[in-house]
Amino acid sequence: MKHKDGSYSGTAGDILGEATGSANGSAVNWHYYMDLPVDGKTYRLKFDDWMWQMNDGVLINRSYLKKFGITVAELTLFMQKQDVE
Repeated sequence: MKHKDGSYSGTAGDILGEATGSANGSAVNWHYYMDLPVDGKTYRLKFDDWMWQMNDGVLINRSYLKKFGITVAELTLFMQKQDVE
């Protein structure tokens, strides 16, 4: 949902509470919390997601996963829309 001040918020089944975001040009930044199960334990991590729409139809998503304010993992995804024939 886009708010009057230009910020965004949203929910998803695997996100705790509400994600908050902002957009500037071709970049979008999201912040949210998620519980990640690993080997029988669950870790609550804060996500700092950056997404950039490139001119060639590629979306780059860079995620910083944080615990106690410390980045414990980084993930980069490249997505490209495929034509459906």
